Amino acid sequence: MSEAVHWLLYALVLATRMTGWIFASERGWSIRLFFAIPLPTLPTEGSLLANSIGKWHGTMEWALLLVIGAHVARTSAMTYKNAHKPLAEIARELNVDAVVEGSVLHSGERVRIVAQLIQVPADKQIWAESYEGDFRDTWRSRAEWLAPSPSKSGPP
Repeated sequence: MSEAVHWLLYALVLATRMTGWIFASERGWSIRLFFAIPLPTLPTEGSLLANSIGKWHGTMEWALLLVIGAHVARTSAMTYKNAHKPLAEIARELNVDAVVEGSVLHSGERVRIVAQLIQVPADKQIWAESYEGDFRDTWRSRAEWLAPSPSKSGPP
């Protein structure tokens, strides 16, 4: 599993860079490799690809951030799985002031996701939210799930 995640990270980094290069070429922006070597502008003007590449580039960036976040979270979670340490001690070892705690329960086509952000020194819940619904709608609903609403208290 770990090797597959690393290959996914490599693929997303490459895809993000390539779509960024196409996106920049469409706008006539110059790109330099390592701030020194100029890359040629790709011929994309007026193409169907050029019209939709901005959305693909943004999607690739979000996917990359999600995979990196999941990778870091899993690494941290596996380190402390069954550790039976107080949250304050774990936060101190990770050198953080806040910790995201959550769970995912998947059964058939249904999923329940619960997450909360805890400010450790004050032992105060900063944010909490849950999502329950069809597993296929999870990614389509993520913006709605994370968006602040009047009923939520505190920062999102």
